[in-house]
Amino acid sequence: MKKTVVIIFIFLLSFYEMMHADERGTERHTDFIQTSQFTTQTQIPPSLFSDLKASRVGDIVTVLVLESASAKKNVTTKTSKSSSRSISSSLDPVNGLLESESAHNGSGSTFRSGEITAKVPAIVTQVLPNGNLLIVGKRELILNKDKEVISVRGIVRRQDINASNTVLSTQLAEAQIQYEGDGFISKQQRPGLLGRILDWIWIF
Repeated sequence: MKKTVVIIFIFLLSFYEMMHADERGTERHTDFIQTSQFTTQTQIPPSLFSDLKASRVGDIVTVLVLESASAKKNVTTKTSKSSSRSISSSLDPVNGLLESESAHNGSGSTFRSGEITAKVPAIVTQVLPNGNLLIVGKRELILNKDKEVISVRGIVRRQDINASNTVLSTQLAEAQIQYEGDGFISKQQRPGLLGRILDWIWIF
């Protein structure tokens, strides 16, 4: 009788240990799944580059201005005039004619060139129906009382904005890029009064 009781007790104890072992294994498996999910979420975050690109009104995008321009103008003018009049024989007893002739030849040329390289932050002011962005930017720089202002305006496609949220000025549609300077250096670079008068005359 005692042996039977001991055997039953050992059997129940073994069964109890097996049940708890299964529960502990299930808990460890659940913890592993949860830990794996958390690790996956932390290691593979959503794309950050898509959030860095300007896409809404008020977002800022950097415009890399790389522009160069040159222009040459040649002007040539030629005029001539001749006239003859009859005069009294007392002034010219031979043929009685007074003749005059005048001619004028003139030519001139001008050549201008310029290059701008700068980074200008711009703000998205409008999102067009097709998804393109209208941007407007302005940058002012004052150095030794010389003031320089670069203004940028244009339409950019969102796919032309790179991962660093920068777009080239050559990729802007309807681009308006303006450079203005005010100061001693800028004044020295302006043509003098005579040059401006000649430029105005050569227009005609």
